[in-house]
Amino acid sequence: MIKLILIFTTFFFMDNFLVLLLPIQPLVGQYQVVPNVFLTCLAMFVFFDKGNKPYWLALAFGLLYDIFYAGLLGLYPVLFVGTVFILRKYFVGITPINLFSMIFLMWGVIAVNQWVIYFLVLTMTASRMGFMHFVQYLLFPALLFNGIFMLATYPFLVSQFRKYKKKFSG
Repeated sequence: MIKLILIFTTFFFMDNFLVLLLPIQPLVGQYQVVPNVFLTCLAMFVFFDKGNKPYWLALAFGLLYDIFYAGLLGLYPVLFVGTVFILRKYFVGITPINLFSMIFLMWGVIAVNQWVIYFLVLTMTASRMGFMHFVQYLLFPALLFNGIFMLATYPFLVSQFRKYKKKFSG
């Protein structure tokens, strides 16, 4: 269990570290990379745990996201718990656990979460970012980056979550 918490904590801090490490705006203009590596890790874990741990992890780390990154208390816990619920209800047991299906599923999860955040920021602040600007300069680069990151981390996550599942379900 400690190993599992360590994996989630690492991916949580990796989101912030990658934002600091990847300032691509000077290189490619207006494009922004939004890493969602924690969300990817959480969504993958849903496929390996049939209990309530994904919900508790989503709630706990969602609160940490709000405290450290968002400033709007309640946004990320609702997004993360909702993501876990939808994945468990409609995708677990139906979607095969392989690299390509997980990448496409993660793209869908990230796109929906990014759209919700875009909509809330647009309605709650004086942001004037148009939808096509959001799609072109924020969503597509985020999906591309997170897909590449998923290619790199998929073998590690699957092996760790399979070990966890074998140890705690059997």
